[in-house]
Amino acid sequence: MRIPSKVKYLDRTVNIKFLTSPRFCQELRGHYKRDAIRLSSKETREVREETFLHELIHMVDYSLNEKHVERIASRLYKVMKDNKII
Repeated sequence: MRIPSKVKYLDRTVNIKFLTSPRFCQELRGHYKRDAIRLSSKETREVREETFLHELIHMVDYSLNEKHVERIASRLYKVMKDNKII
């Protein structure tokens, strides 16, 4: 999957940033905040892709709890991989 440098959602542009900071990379694989999705550059391609989907789900519905977002992202990623969508 090609992870873009930005995505448009509703009335805003959300930048995608790959971080190399040891502190960020040790504590998180990714994080979404209103203006950006931050992803750890230290992870494998597969982990980065699934984490990107995870953060997109947070972006479109921040009311979901972490457990639900994790489950949806994991299952969506598997469907996409198994069907050669990515």
